[in-house]
Amino acid sequence: GIALGVIGSACRELGRLNEAIEYLQQALAIYRELGDPMTEADALSNLGETYLDLHRIDNAVGALTDSLGIWRDIGDRSGQAATLQRLARALQLVGAEEEARASLGEAISLFEELGDDARAAEARQRLVAILENAASPAPEEPAAPDGGDSWDGTVYQG
Repeated sequence: GIALGVIGSACRELGRLNEAIEYLQQALAIYRELGDPMTEADALSNLGETYLDLHRIDNAVGALTDSLGIWRDIGDRSGQAATLQRLARALQLVGAEEEARASLGEAISLFEELGDDARAAEARQRLVAILENAASPAPEEPAAPDGGDSWDGTVYQG
């Protein structure tokens, strides 16, 4: 499972995103079979980021939401904070600005509790950008590369 996850991450870094999805999904299936929630949550988070790269926002939101649920279940605040920050990016892309702001606010609080000032500052910068964007008139958004890939509320089921 770990090797598949590493290969998936390497494919993502090389821009081979569809191949990365395949490897990450295989790794996720193994982690689930092994009952290892930490690696499952990490794989879901990596999968979510790769879906974002592919502009498959609905899948990204689902994977990141599932990852966040696991991090919360096992009480890993660092995993929660990082995933909340990623989820905010996905939510912003689907126009769910209020939810994105809430995710970033929670991420900032967790990063501060953990003493991770650098990541708290990064999350604050993203929050300021969202707030500034909300204050200015929104330009018309271009269509997604595949002709209509917006989040419809469907949650990723793995």
